[in-house]
Amino acid sequence: MAGRKMATAEVPPEEAPEELKSNDPPPLEAWTLRVDDLFGEAENWCDGEPIATEAQAEELTKLIGMLEEAAKETEACRAAEKKPHWDAGKAVDAAWKPVTEKCAKALRVAKKAMLPWLEALQAEQRRKAEEARREADEAAARLREQHEAARRSSDLADEDVTETLEAEAKEAAKAAAKLEKEKPVVRGGGKAVTMRDVWLVNITDRKELLRHYMATKPDDLTSWLYEQARKDIRAGARHLPGCSIWSETQAV
Repeated sequence: MAGRKMATAEVPPEEAPEELKSNDPPPLEAWTLRVDDLFGEAENWCDGEPIATEAQAEELTKLIGMLEEAAKETEACRAAEKKPHWDAGKAVDAAWKPVTEKCAKALRVAKKAMLPWLEALQAEQRRKAEEARREADEAAARLREQHEAARRSSDLADEDVTETLEAEAKEAAKAAAKLEKEKPVVRGGGKAVTMRDVWLVNITDRKELLRHYMATKPDDLTSWLYEQARKDIRAGARHLPGCSIWSETQAV
């Protein structure tokens, strides 16, 4: 206990005499040094030994005040230093907003205009794919018939026919599979536009969805519930279903 250092009364940078301010370091550097000093004093008090005298309590109160003031001023300095950049960023956003929104709107309209053509291309591709699949099925049927004929025949010519039909059936199946996988594409100016499925959702039963996430993502759901409960408690709620709420004494 005897080794504890009492809180010093250094003047924060912004309170220094005017004639000295020109020689002061930048706020971040100055406050880093100041907070490091206060942090060291706080560590000195947190040595596991309880406060034993009124003088010690007063000194710790003084340190708490300095730390609160440091927390307030460092946040103010941070906000002040950031503000020009924040304001400049907002000004840039505001200046660009009309053109970016107009571009996004034009893009949505252009893609909507393209969709019917892509759908027509897709319909034609599907028709071709179905036709190719029928041809592949017919080729496979001819091959099966030839295999049966070759099984009953001893003519070598039947073997040649079988090999030819096997090659034809293989190529037909390959062509059908390729057409079935193709998507409609329009190319122009180095850009390709195609179609894709986009999954959307509409919640029809909140309780069922809640039960699903209770079972699959309980930790994420609990974190979200804690945040909602803390907001309500800060707003004055003292009774929430499924919660135990209590108060505890803290130094403020």
